[in-house]
Amino acid sequence: MKLRAALLSFLCLAALPLPAEVPKPHPDAVPNTHAPGEVDNPAMVPHIVADPATLPGIVVDESEAVLVGEWAYSTHTPPYVGIGYLHDQKTGKGEKSVTFTPRLPAEGYYEVRLAHCHNVRRATNTPVTIRHAHGETTVRINQQETPEHGHLFRTLGRYYFRAGLAGWVRVANDGTDPTKVAIADAVQFLPIDPTPGPYDGPAAVGTDPSTLDGKVMCGYQGWFACDGDGSGLGWVHWARNPRQPFGPGNVTVDLWPDVSELSPAERFATGFTLKNGKPAEVFTSTHPLTVRRHFEWMRDHGIDGAFVQRFANGLTHPPLLLQKNAVLTQAREAAHRAGRTYAVMYDLSGLKAGEVARVREDWKRLRQTARIGTDAAYQRHEGKPVVAVWGIGFSDIRPYTLAECRELVDFLKADGCAVMLGVPTWWREGIRDAVGDPAFHALLEKADIVSPWTVGRYRTPEEAARHGESVWKADLAWCSERGLDLLPVAFPGFSWHNLKGDPLGSIPRLGGRFLWSQFAAAKRAGAGMVYVAMFDEVDEGTAIFKCTNDVPVGEGVSFLSYDGLPADHYLRLTGLGGRMIRGEIPVTDELPPLP
Repeated sequence: MKLRAALLSFLCLAALPLPAEVPKPHPDAVPNTHAPGEVDNPAMVPHIVADPATLPGIVVDESEAVLVGEWAYSTHTPPYVGIGYLHDQKTGKGEKSVTFTPRLPAEGYYEVRLAHCHNVRRATNTPVTIRHAHGETTVRINQQETPEHGHLFRTLGRYYFRAGLAGWVRVANDGTDPTKVAIADAVQFLPIDPTPGPYDGPAAVGTDPSTLDGKVMCGYQGWFACDGDGSGLGWVHWARNPRQPFGPGNVTVDLWPDVSELSPAERFATGFTLKNGKPAEVFTSTHPLTVRRHFEWMRDHGIDGAFVQRFANGLTHPPLLLQKNAVLTQAREAAHRAGRTYAVMYDLSGLKAGEVARVREDWKRLRQTARIGTDAAYQRHEGKPVVAVWGIGFSDIRPYTLAECRELVDFLKADGCAVMLGVPTWWREGIRDAVGDPAFHALLEKADIVSPWTVGRYRTPEEAARHGESVWKADLAWCSERGLDLLPVAFPGFSWHNLKGDPLGSIPRLGGRFLWSQFAAAKRAGAGMVYVAMFDEVDEGTAIFKCTNDVPVGEGVSFLSYDGLPADHYLRLTGLGGRMIRGEIPVTDELPPLP
């Protein structure tokens, strides 16, 4: 049987097309000791890529790499690229590395893939470092697992590189099991276009996308990144310094997400510890399974959809743009699959004078390349795709001007959009948080929907009720006289202890009574739609998605919990609030039993 298997493997190898120029072994590597056809898994032989030049993109084989320490050739475990692969011989742990340096023809984004064969003799935590334009990112990969591309290449992530020889990928053996081998074979760099294309996937029937009337929509930040998620951004929006370890003393969030339903690939260990001594884990907003799960939670709890946040001050920063496009693409697919709706919300915060034009150019690209606004799940109002622009008319001395904002609104209206403007609480009177410029009201009359930001403007159910009676009613009347709609904002509570140093839970949730009081106030004022801030905002403690009561512990570590309530308590409450807004259940001040 062994002879037959060897003969079969030899015939398979002989049948492979020969490369135009046979690669030469690396002069610094120990030669291969296996005879042709001597393989442990003949079924993998057809997946060998004998000629690296036949692969797309830029491929660097081990024969072109720089070796540190003694590495040995082998062909015993196919597949591989070229004439074989290198292994560390289970020796010199922490002293060996193989560095692959490509000559990239142009600056831009590249998907980086690493080739390695796989079996139980491989290391489960091989460190791979990617040197890209914005620093270095190290990931640890399990080389016992089958690579997802042709049984040979594994994706390490998408990174931004300069042209030329500035970037590299290094496979090392630091920390790997001395009874296991680390493998180095080839690295592939595939140029990618950061702008998403049109959606052509499955779509489930669900919430009606044709109107905002009767809808409860959430804000979806989608801005969380983790070290090792392939974005190259580090611990963005988890840690104060995203380039340093995320742990005690380097944190900005007050709530801790419930990751119990996430797969191992979606969870990222942090420097925080749970009561049971295990590392506390978080998620990245760029993982498609995580985003899909978030929209499934919306579906399961009767929440109509989400405004996907798109911060304009990051549109010219390549890694942030790639993250924003990835999150938007995944939210679009998740909305279709879950039967929810989504819309783009541009946040102007942080823009300088003259930079509002970035939004116009970005929307043009999304319309042209991704056909955003034309797909079945995109939220419309009065037959037009909704585009939200947040941050207009605030009195905190923003460098961009009302004239710039007016030009943007005119552009979006000319493009056939229904424009929603996120404005200050006191927009109508032009006091406190709002400018008193008459041009502001003239700008608002060009829009279709006005959404006053009320987070932090009241702190108790009683204050929320008074706000609905004294402010929202008059806001609705003003809008009705001008043919506009009002989208009030409700929030479950507020806390930015780790972000700003304020007391933990500075606006208490009261077990959901605070959020419920705002639904009741909006309905009594006559509102027919509500915007909930936010779905996933753990930085300011306004999240309604699943958060845990088992929060990290330790000296100087402080986090909010859901006070023993179920992880989906606020999701259920938000769905029930939508039913009240639509008149399906009566208006009550008391928190009703949740389904």
